[in-house]
Amino acid sequence: MISPPLLAYSGVVAELAPPIAILATRSRDRARIGVAVWCLLLFATNVATRWLGARHENSLVFNYFSEAIAGAWLLWVLSCWQARPVSALALRLLIQLYFLTNLVLIATVEDTANFSHVTSTLNGFLLLTLVLFTLISRSLDERVLLTQFDWFWVCGGLVLYMANEMATFPLARVLVRGDMDLLVTLLTARSLIEALAMLIITRGLLCPTQPLPSGGFSLPPSSRPSSYS
Repeated sequence: MISPPLLAYSGVVAELAPPIAILATRSRDRARIGVAVWCLLLFATNVATRWLGARHENSLVFNYFSEAIAGAWLLWVLSCWQARPVSALALRLLIQLYFLTNLVLIATVEDTANFSHVTSTLNGFLLLTLVLFTLISRSLDERVLLTQFDWFWVCGGLVLYMANEMATFPLARVLVRGDMDLLVTLLTARSLIEALAMLIITRGLLCPTQPLPSGGFSLPPSSRPSSYS
């Protein structure tokens, strides 16, 4: 059995950076706390998966359900950063449909003793599309420097994270029965890119919270442009 290098665990360790940033800044913003909780869900899933693997137990069933929970939670986070109320409402309604669809696919399509063939791909494509929608729609509405906003950095990190997952997972599924050295190299590279994505997300959570403008702007405080202050 090939022992993975320490760098292969960099992505898992980096998942703790966003929660630490929230604790350090004592942020009370719902979206920022939601991002930190999502990262903790990823960390808990990875730790549990490795623990089950060390005991030679099948962790795939656990992964199916943890992926559904983490994805639904991320949809809620994205709903907090929508530029328009109708978009926020649509995403919150989608949460229930997303979770129910996952359960139906797990029960009827997937073989929980093996890696996902349908559900993970659909989840990744949907979440990546919605993150890009959030990033692009918010960017088009702003007239100030985008790098001052938490949602800009977090969505950028999420794009990198999800693109990395979608690119490496199919290759890993092929290599798992073939070249193990190449598989370890692939997973190490995946972990390093994940660590970079988490650091970008952390950068967003460290952005100064924008002040509340007069007139009752409806977006979360951290998402309001400074031009309204």
